[in-house]
Amino acid sequence: MASEWNQGINLIMRDRVRREARKDLLAGQITINEYRKEIGMSPLPPDQGDVFIQPEGSITIGSDVLAKLLRQYGIVDIDEIEQFLKLLEDKSE
Repeated sequence: MASEWNQGINLIMRDRVRREARKDLLAGQITINEYRKEIGMSPLPPDQGDVFIQPEGSITIGSDVLAKLLRQYGIVDIDEIEQFLKLLEDKSE
């Protein structure tokens, strides 16, 4: 009985990990290979798997552009950066 319970818990946890990984993948937060690792699959070749899915309607900016924007607005601390990114996200909707 205990082993059946443990198997059930393992299935639930595995499902939760898969759902979270899928959500992160579709949001562009992890690469395809990171997703595959999370769900127990082997990686794809780097040119195929070390890429992010870019959600529809999103824009990509380089780190140099982001750094310039942050300096322009005097943002230096992590809380301010999170607020700034949230503001950008709200404006894009």
